[in-house]
Amino acid sequence: MLFFVIESALLRSRQPEWLNLYSNEKMLFLLVSPFVIALLFFLPQRFRIPTWLMKLWKTLGDHIFGVFLAIACLSSIPFFINGASVGEDIGSQVKSSLQWANGNVPAPNFVKQPNPNDLSSDREVWVLRPPGVSLLPIPGMLMGFSLGASIQIGLLFCGIVGGVGWLFFFERMNLCSSTLLVLSIMLGLLAGNATATFSTGNIILFALVPWFIIWTFKINSSIVGPNFSTQTLLSLLVFLFLLGSFAWIKLSGIIAAGTVGACLFFLLFSKFYADRKFQFLGVFMVLGVFFWIPMIGLENTNHHLSGTTSDQLYGGIVSEAESPLTGKHWLKSTRSGWLAWSIMAAPGYALPPKDFANGLRDLGKQFPEFCAWMDSHSINDHVFLAGLVGIIFSCLLFFQIRTVFSFLNNHFKILLLSFLTIPFIGLALLAFRFQWNYLLYHSHTFEFWILFLIPLLLAISRFDNFKIQTNLLFGLCLAFPITKSFELFINAVMRHQGPSIAKTEHFLGLAGSRFSNSIEVIEEDSDNPADVLLFLPSGNMSDLILRTKMRTFATHFAADNFPKMERFSTTKPLSVYCAYDSRLSQNPAFVEALDSRFPQSSSRELIFNKEISVLKIRLSPQESRQQPS
Repeated sequence: MLFFVIESALLRSRQPEWLNLYSNEKMLFLLVSPFVIALLFFLPQRFRIPTWLMKLWKTLGDHIFGVFLAIACLSSIPFFINGASVGEDIGSQVKSSLQWANGNVPAPNFVKQPNPNDLSSDREVWVLRPPGVSLLPIPGMLMGFSLGASIQIGLLFCGIVGGVGWLFFFERMNLCSSTLLVLSIMLGLLAGNATATFSTGNIILFALVPWFIIWTFKINSSIVGPNFSTQTLLSLLVFLFLLGSFAWIKLSGIIAAGTVGACLFFLLFSKFYADRKFQFLGVFMVLGVFFWIPMIGLENTNHHLSGTTSDQLYGGIVSEAESPLTGKHWLKSTRSGWLAWSIMAAPGYALPPKDFANGLRDLGKQFPEFCAWMDSHSINDHVFLAGLVGIIFSCLLFFQIRTVFSFLNNHFKILLLSFLTIPFIGLALLAFRFQWNYLLYHSHTFEFWILFLIPLLLAISRFDNFKIQTNLLFGLCLAFPITKSFELFINAVMRHQGPSIAKTEHFLGLAGSRFSNSIEVIEEDSDNPADVLLFLPSGNMSDLILRTKMRTFATHFAADNFPKMERFSTTKPLSVYCAYDSRLSQNPAFVEALDSRFPQSSSRELIFNKEISVLKIRLSPQESRQQPS
């Protein structure tokens, strides 16, 4: 309840009457809630825990893997029923998986889409993002499942494999059964909830990282002498090559992979005497070449299939052009003092309660005077406000580490210190290089943040009296994700009537969206297989290109981006259905673009007009109007 109250306090009421923030009802709720929370906290302390409940808890603690698997599978059921959704960043890759399964493209990660210069024809494009993401739904589709179900099966599999790996890892720390049981409950709920949305390739890395860390420890324990056997050299070579292959799943995965490799280096380096250290350093540097081979191979593949590389793609991104997504002055946050601020905030922002950080950011944006002050000082709202909360969480984490550091063996000390430093130094270098603040981006630490629970779980297992930072971190890093995941589970169960869903969406196993009604109208109206559906959302475009059987493409933040697009043309008669947020019709530049981007239009008809509007534009190659581009 405490977390719900905090989240509510960070949301401004629609009709505020108190402090220009809260309505009368919310203000009353916020005033009464502390007393209710205190009552719920102290009242149970007067009661004795029943013996049968303690025995049940102990029995469950002896079967943590069974508890984890049961919770993961059961908590995923309502999400399977409701259908899957896909994030904007990987929508094209998932579409390529579907097109490959249907025999439309030669391989996953190739996507077929309308050619803007001739909408009646298609063109195949190699997606520059690493192809690992496009492989996740394929096993399910080959077994006959729908796209959505295939995605969710893959997500659940990754969540279970990663969760089991993390439980095996923490078992090595000899934690008490109660601590491991709490961890298994949290991991089980996270694995089940992960099936709702496929938004990033980090879920695949989440399944791999704990097993590679365990493999690191095994390699370290297998090397006892100063000399390397052929088998040892071969195992190191394979290990480093597979670590480097993380880049084929997600480019930022090379950060986690490099950190795991660095851990192995430090562990082995500490075992050799001084006269052998340089010999070991030379051997490891030679073997380290194999770590970079997959990355070089990926870039060569990108260049061969698309004519460009990921480095060129990300180097060409202009931070300020992304201001609708990131806020103003995003570039400034990758320079000088704000980059240092972000580095300090990053470990804390990696922890589960980043919702509080984002909530404070959104609350701050409600005050025009405060926004004007930030704008005048070239301060990005997310970096300042979310970063402030992140720094507070980082301080709590560092204080907790200091409390238990002497109780850790050298293996866990090296591991913890490596992951607290190397990933964030790497992300800072990338932020400076590509002018994008990767340090305070939510997904880049998903695969390894659980390592930051080491000092907390050790304190819970070893100490009877907890310090204040232990209590706070227990609430933030264990209680919050458990209660938040349970809340999401209950919401999914109670979702009797979600958004209406189009027939194609239902066939594909996707959850409904606000565009569902318009998709249904468009698909019923279209009678030409060459017709094109152009999605023009006011915000991000999510997985819209997956939701229709028609030829389609989309652009996000259409108010700014659509007027900048080139004019469309065709060599054969067809219709273009422009589906856009109705409020965009109040934007003169957007309305003008609906006319000027289609110089071959022969007629126009508004066929749907609710929250989403649909403008049907008939194009004829005989029509050609000279219009400014």
